[in-house]
Amino acid sequence: MDKEKYIALKAEDVHRRLITDVALNMDKAEEFLEELTATDRYKEDHIFRASIETSKVYILSIKGKTSEVIKRCSHLIEVAIILQEWELLSFDYNMMGNAYFLLGLYEKALEYYYISITLEREHGLKNTMPVSYANIGLVFLNVGLYEKSMEYLRLALGYIEYADKDYFRFREKKIHILADIMTAITKMENPNIEELNEIYNQINEFDLEGIDQSIIDVYYIGLMHYYFWKKDYDKAKQAYFDAMKYVANDHINKIAIVYSFIEECDKHGLDVEFFADELIEAEKMEKNGNAIDEPVVYKNLRKYYLKQGNEQKADELYKKYIVFLENDIELSKKKQANSIQIIENAFKLNKDIGFEEDKDKEFKLVAEEAIKNKNELQKTYDRLRIIHEIGLKLTSSTDLNEVVKLIYKNICENILVDTFMFLAAEPENNQLRSLLSYNMGVMSDGFTISLSDKESSFVKCCLYNKIITTEDNDFAPCLGSIDDVEHPPDEDVMRSALFIPLSIGDKVIGAYSIQSRYPRAYKSENLDFLNELHPYLVIALNNAIHSRKLQNEIERNQEIQEKLKEANCMLSRIAGLDALTQISNRREFTEKFHALRKEALNGKKMISVFMFDIDDFKKYNDTYGHLAGDDALKRAANIINKNIIENKGVAARFGGEEFISACTGLTEQESYDLGNRIRQEIFDLGIENKNTESGILSMSIGIAISKPNKVITKSEIMGMADEMLYEAKKTGKNKVIMKVLE
Repeated sequence: MDKEKYIALKAEDVHRRLITDVALNMDKAEEFLEELTATDRYKEDHIFRASIETSKVYILSIKGKTSEVIKRCSHLIEVAIILQEWELLSFDYNMMGNAYFLLGLYEKALEYYYISITLEREHGLKNTMPVSYANIGLVFLNVGLYEKSMEYLRLALGYIEYADKDYFRFREKKIHILADIMTAITKMENPNIEELNEIYNQINEFDLEGIDQSIIDVYYIGLMHYYFWKKDYDKAKQAYFDAMKYVANDHINKIAIVYSFIEECDKHGLDVEFFADELIEAEKMEKNGNAIDEPVVYKNLRKYYLKQGNEQKADELYKKYIVFLENDIELSKKKQANSIQIIENAFKLNKDIGFEEDKDKEFKLVAEEAIKNKNELQKTYDRLRIIHEIGLKLTSSTDLNEVVKLIYKNICENILVDTFMFLAAEPENNQLRSLLSYNMGVMSDGFTISLSDKESSFVKCCLYNKIITTEDNDFAPCLGSIDDVEHPPDEDVMRSALFIPLSIGDKVIGAYSIQSRYPRAYKSENLDFLNELHPYLVIALNNAIHSRKLQNEIERNQEIQEKLKEANCMLSRIAGLDALTQISNRREFTEKFHALRKEALNGKKMISVFMFDIDDFKKYNDTYGHLAGDDALKRAANIINKNIIENKGVAARFGGEEFISACTGLTEQESYDLGNRIRQEIFDLGIENKNTESGILSMSIGIAISKPNKVITKSEIMGMADEMLYEAKKTGKNKVIMKVLE
């Protein structure tokens, strides 16, 4: 990284190159950014400064410092809007979305990702659009909505094919998208096997040499999920080992990969011996200060130690699991509260410093900088005003005539124009068609030019996708008039002209021309002005050609918004339900338990907590298979839920074959009778369980009761119910044991 090279770079090139250098040189990046901050250009050049500050926040996002990212990114977004640096703005929106994603605020993250996509579509940011779609796909993948995830990941994969191949981390982004698609497909109930194999072939075509090592673990994680799906468990394990090599010093990713591997092993019903080393690794991580935060790890560690005959260790893990549930819920609440506080603080900060006033000052400073080394201050202000006015008009109107008249009017105020023509390409008809034409201030009739007319200046500029001017050595007017249209003999002949193609990537969609009666009428500053207008002209023409398509896209976006609302509602419902049994999960149980406890205290009622555990469930699973096991869990959950709800309580799946419930207002005898009725109804299902004492699937139940006016913590009463459950197991199973807390 060379400081002098950055000082000499054009402002619009700084962001892209700097982000690339920072990503590839993280160990030296912060020091280098401080060197650039100390330069005179940092103080004077607003785009240069915004690019450096964005890179600093990018480093914070890599380090996972979400609160700091949100604070600083809010300001960067405002600055990028003022500077009209759209690629920089898109990058900032995605960083903000990523910060909210890490906080678990998925709705807020989606809001920023969708804003980014709207911006990218409006300004043709083909290089950043795949990232926004991929981020949305990752949100839905993270919450288990795999079909929805695939919808956006497919879009990301489609758009990345149109991105510049030399753009920032192009190969890494494509690998990431392919790996996420592979993971999503393998988790779907009815995966598209043909698509999965195609993605697998694509990802295997990549040569990993020269790839940023921070992405290689994602590549192997995708392969790990693929091989699990193929039931090639040895290859899955090898892919896991390969992924772990690249996260040796990244504790957060290391934990995530270990947990993901354990979860897949559990899902496929593999013997704990197959992944015993990984379970031990997870336990070691806990000893190093990384608390286990996945139920599946606790469950399988407990199985492992039971298999080893170490019941004491298994019991310790079970108690740790209860503490984890308590801490996990409190931590989630704190994270939500912290997120709200961050947003509130950012809002207050902006308000206190009078941000709107600063924004106006920033706009003037940008204008002053734009005329550095020039003496025409007012003209530059006018030019910025014109660009701003045209931009607003283009985003608020789809009437092409209105838009082009505004363009013509403002060009005439700043550049000498006698003739103005605006044409659209119609390749299907092998011609260019005029959409609007002015000659000496008067609107002219429409006309067409054949694309076969190779002598036409309009055709040349479209064929070669370059500007044609009267100053070119090989310029040759057609029919004695350089606008390619036949004129009366007494009409003034144009002596200066610019023919400018309008293109999206390599595809030319039209062209326009400005012409003057005077020779050498157009200078370099005129070209600078037109270059600033150029993207808006492309947008205007593209809107005209695709107006119907645009309308369909608007309707589709509205539909997406509606689906997003539905998805958010679904996420809210899903967040409180256990996916298998469709009764409450532990999160919802905790929320409802607090309400029940408050009700009990206020009404001076007893509160009863029930812990349920299906006896010898592992034997049942091993004998009859996991599908039968899932069905047994559903039937047991239905009986528990029905009985508890009838008594105005709450029931939930606690994890694995364990359930929990709570009721208020029951007497000791009523609590015991309720537990015993549930036990008997489950036994009466008559579900066969070979190789057990009763030969029938049964349940053990522990009950803890807190008397009225007794203040007791959730962990105390749950712990006592768990002890009673353990006692029921130890003394013969298929029974209810109850204790009243004194």
